[in-house]
Amino acid sequence: MAGHHLEGVIDDPLLVGPMVPGKDAAVAGVPAFRSYSESRWLAALALLATVLSLGAAFLSAQRQDWTYDEGDHLAYSRRLLGTGETERRSYLQFNSKTPAAVPNVLALNHASRYLEGPEPQRRKLAARLPTILWFALLLATVWAVARRIAGLPAAHLALLLTALEPNLVANASIVTVDVAFTLTAALSLVAAFALAERPGLARSLILGLALGAAFVTKFSAFLLLPLVLLATLLVLRGLPPPERRRAAGMLALWFGVAAVVAGIVLCAGYGWAGVGAPLSSRTWRGEPMQTLAGLAPWLRSPAPIDFLTGVDITTAQERSKEWPVLVLGEIHHPVWYYFPLQWALKTPIALALAQLAGLWALLRDRPRSVPGLFAGLSLLAFAAYFLVAFRAQIGYRFALIPVFLACLLAGIGLARLRHRAAVATALLVLAAAEQVPYLGNHLAFTNLVVWPKRHAYRLLGDSSIDYRQNEDQAQAWVDSQRGARLDPVHILPGRNVFGITRLYSPEHDWVRRHLEPRAHFRYSHVVFDVDAETFHAFLQAERRLASGADDERLCHPPDASPVLPGGELSVAPPAGPGRVVLVCIEAPQATALVLRGQEGFAGFGMPEERRKRWSSTGPGQVAWFWAEPGTHAILLVALKGSFRGRIEGDPGVSVRARPVQLEKSGYLPGMEPSPPQP
Repeated sequence: MAGHHLEGVIDDPLLVGPMVPGKDAAVAGVPAFRSYSESRWLAALALLATVLSLGAAFLSAQRQDWTYDEGDHLAYSRRLLGTGETERRSYLQFNSKTPAAVPNVLALNHASRYLEGPEPQRRKLAARLPTILWFALLLATVWAVARRIAGLPAAHLALLLTALEPNLVANASIVTVDVAFTLTAALSLVAAFALAERPGLARSLILGLALGAAFVTKFSAFLLLPLVLLATLLVLRGLPPPERRRAAGMLALWFGVAAVVAGIVLCAGYGWAGVGAPLSSRTWRGEPMQTLAGLAPWLRSPAPIDFLTGVDITTAQERSKEWPVLVLGEIHHPVWYYFPLQWALKTPIALALAQLAGLWALLRDRPRSVPGLFAGLSLLAFAAYFLVAFRAQIGYRFALIPVFLACLLAGIGLARLRHRAAVATALLVLAAAEQVPYLGNHLAFTNLVVWPKRHAYRLLGDSSIDYRQNEDQAQAWVDSQRGARLDPVHILPGRNVFGITRLYSPEHDWVRRHLEPRAHFRYSHVVFDVDAETFHAFLQAERRLASGADDERLCHPPDASPVLPGGELSVAPPAGPGRVVLVCIEAPQATALVLRGQEGFAGFGMPEERRKRWSSTGPGQVAWFWAEPGTHAILLVALKGSFRGRIEGDPGVSVRARPVQLEKSGYLPGMEPSPPQP
């Protein structure tokens, strides 16, 4: 079987060759260029947008501080390169990391010497350069695919839309896997359709390479497998029944070859570590793998064992973890509107309107292009997944695949418009202008719907706006102002500056609901000026300690501990899981109390609070309370080593401390809340 060919689909094994005889011919219902000047103008606009977007990504890579995840991505890949180790149990943040950052580690080690500037800045920029390269390849991919489907006008417009997408630019400027996965996923979808359209060894190998790279990059590559099947069904649907059966058999063979190649790429990506290791060599978190390992502990892994542990951990976490969703000024459980809200707030207004117009134009004309139909159904599948099934709603970055597909299809739709050159010009000017204030800080981008910008925290948080990309700059800005504080345990008299993500902590609920911010710092931090009256109102409302029966029961056992001189606390690292310190405070009269950190870090909370909701403090930080007369219990645990601090109050205040044990639930015995009545 030499292959099969669909009507209206261009025969191009590399997906980028000539579309039809004559470079200006109309393709898939898209009008050809109306003039040579229109052709040159659209090409120039697309090229300018590409240069601007790559330049913006480079500038952000230069100026932004290290973000929350980058060090962990680099550490996992650096260890793999240095020792070949891939295990995840030794460090919590390795649970979802993959070898995808190996190019970033190599760039950090070898490319930084060719850059200018202080060494820390050079190393940071060098580490981020591969991600910018993946973004450049993604832009090339969208141009090639749109040209493959609908011709040069659509290619230029799809490239324009994709290049103007600030969330792609933002995530191209840091060491994470989201842009790399968007690229490998897009290439996998293209390769799957190409193989289904015309089976052959070359296309089978390309699909295997792309799919293998996607699985090396991110565990959610499993989402691509149903779409590979969808591509096959769409192509087979257009064939007569006898030829369909022959084609299905041939496709099964070539897809099998692709699967073998993908497996080899996956194993090579992990350095062949753990291939063939028995399931009993790892601890499993999810029920399916626990069951399988229990039934057949001798069973050997056909893939790198820590690829399986990564899938196991991330799947179990995604289903069972209580994800804090930071939107609309409150902490929610996962909500269906999370990603639509992110799109509405983080897409330039002109670009959002262009996407809607392009998708509407495409839907209205109902083109018969099978590749276009495949791209549209892929977009719907990803959108449905993120709306209904995805629970780790901690950033827009997870949904870059549907963002890419929307730009691709909208570009094809806009190419059908009569005044597409004027639309493209207006789009470039308006969308670029809206992003100018965020140059060097694209992660914090929000559109003009969010106004004033100091109120952005009332709409969204987490890595969509504050990924700690401005942390060092915010600290320097705070240090330059006398009496200002960055991310205090809670508001204090004077100037308080909070990263938006930290502002969503439960101890700041009162601040978000009652205080008006004075300003913002680089869009990711919010500034509050607090006077003495406001601080007193806050203490009375949020930091009041009222003595109760539980405090008396916990603090007056028969073996009560001696009083600590001066309220001095010295807490060693916990001897085991759930081991914490119960601090008992006797206040003969109403008084303000302060927990002052001196050395090390500690978590603290009330007996009725679950461990995971405790606040934390460190050297130089203070936590104030307003204590009513009586006995008050506070729980304390040392973090990252020992902690030393003191509790200060009126001279008559006395402090005792003794070790206690939390239950597995994170509560003290007898303090776990009763389940709600049905």
